[in-house]
Amino acid sequence: YYHPPLYPWFIRGIYALSGAANPDAVRVVQVVLGALSSAMVVLLSSLLGATPKRAGVAGLAMALLGSAVYFDVDLLPASLATLMVLTGLVGLVAPAKRWWPGYAAFGLLSGLCLLLLPSVGLAIAAVLGWAALRHNLRGALLAGGLAAAIVAPVAVRNYQQQPDLVPISYNGGSTSGSAT
Repeated sequence: YYHPPLYPWFIRGIYALSGAANPDAVRVVQVVLGALSSAMVVLLSSLLGATPKRAGVAGLAMALLGSAVYFDVDLLPASLATLMVLTGLVGLVAPAKRWWPGYAAFGLLSGLCLLLLPSVGLAIAAVLGWAALRHNLRGALLAGGLAAAIVAPVAVRNYQQQPDLVPISYNGGSTSGSAT
């Protein structure tokens, strides 16, 4: 793939559900994702020990953040990526009776997020390293394995198309309007 594949798949899915290639349908869905991201900030803040008032202020700040509002209505993967990252972090810090569901959720969402915005890979690796060193090596390995399993079919497809090691996309972060 030249560009990471998840966002075009996401758009294609919305177009299929709406019955037409309607960019406004994508914008509406992304605004909803932005609202859900604000709710995830409230939840994550609460899980990390914030008082309800401070958690609410954090969620309100997310909802009113100018760049987040801008990206919610532009056809870019930022809204979906933000929600995935926040939801994955909630999975890691939420108390659970068993260790593995939160790590599994983080791994699955990390793999999807890599297919959406590969530049988050370094942050994902840092979180997994922190988890391995400080909390649960098995959980970090589970999450990393699930993320790799999500990325693997795309890497195999890329190798079949062009026999080079290109796990996700080969545009190097460039956009169609960039100077070379």
